[in-house]
Formats: sequence, C-alpha cells, structure tokens
Amino acid sequence: RPPCIVLLEGADNPKDQPGRLPMALIAQSYVIDGFDVCDADNPNTKAHMIIRDLKRAIFSDGTTLGGAVRVVTYDGRDIGPRADGVALVQARIMISVEYVETLSNP
Repeated sequence: RPPCIVLLEGADNPKDQPGRLPMALIAQSYVIDGFDVCDADNPNTKAHMIIRDLKRAIFSDGTTLGGAVRVVTYDGRDIGPRADGVALVQARIMISVEYVETLSNP
C-alpha cells in the first residue's frame, strides 16, 4: 500500500581479494523503487519528489552508509510507465555499492 519502497538486490560481483585474510572486495548493484499516489494528470511531479527523497536517503551521509561500504555509485534513475488516469506512480534510482567482506565471517 503506497507510499512504499522496494529494494531489489542484484547479484554480487567479487572484484578482488585484498590482503592475506579470506577477504573479498565485492561490487553489488541495487534498484530502489518508490511508489506513491499522485495527481493522475501530473504524475511526474510526484515521481521527481520520490527520486529526490531516495537520493537524499542514500547519499546524505557521504555515501558510507554508516561506514559499512567503501564506495556508492549513482547509476541513474527512471520513472515507471503507467496507464492513463491511474493515480499511482513508480520512480527508481539505481546504485552500485563496493564493500569488503570477510568471507569467514560474512
């Protein structure tokens, strides 16, 4: 039931194994979808607000996500298609995250 968000987690992509410990540098992609009711005649107004709010939520702390990740990359945004006259809009941002994981203690 809107408003809501959905987090779609992509496959992780091990990039490197730094150091001597069983560690891996991992890149992972995410799609964050936001849904909300909108003015059926002007849905993009609400869609742009959703995109703005998602960007603020992800990038407000300097993209460390509480210190858990090395790099967060903004990969773009999109506004979902909708049928004419429907008062529901979907907007998304795509990000990539790089983090180091200790494989023996994930």
